[in-house]
Amino acid sequence: MGRPAAGDLIVASGGAWAIAPARAVALALVDVLRRPGAGQFALDHARLLAPLGSIPDPGERRAMVADLVDDLLAPLGTVVTPAGMRAGRTAGSVVVRGANGATRIDLMPGGLALIDLPPGSSAVAEFRFRDAVRLGARGRHFAIDVTGGIGGLVVDMRDVPLRLRTARTCAANSSNSWQTGRRGGT
Repeated sequence: MGRPAAGDLIVASGGAWAIAPARAVALALVDVLRRPGAGQFALDHARLLAPLGSIPDPGERRAMVADLVDDLLAPLGTVVTPAGMRAGRTAGSVVVRGANGATRIDLMPGGLALIDLPPGSSAVAEFRFRDAVRLGARGRHFAIDVTGGIGGLVVDMRDVPLRLRTARTCAANSSNSWQTGRRGGT
């Protein structure tokens, strides 16, 4: 069985991304880009991509990118987002095998797992889920090649799409807890 590499490369560039701390950018992208699968995140920290794109001669542009390739993007890390997990119990585990050994973490639905994987390092993340999930394909066991970054490896086990509590739900919960507390005191 071949291992898929972490798929898409997503680049944050310009504006607020340029002045925010890299780890904050990584977590913000995790919240904004919610789709099942795996991807690598990077930051155009020097804000060079737009000016490079304005060079009209393709050969000159390629030469400039080749000169800057090591400094052009800051790697934020790999994000893995499985979908379809059942709440209320352990979803399974991930073992990350890299040059420095193996790290095992239990996966809990509804949370984030942050695994230290420094920039420039690579590893294999072996996922074993209790139930079938969507992670590009549907299954229970996955092995994904991941790369490190400033944010490391992020496993986002919140539901896709992210379900936020509505004002009506919050009001109903507050009302129920108030009534329950009121009855308990009489």
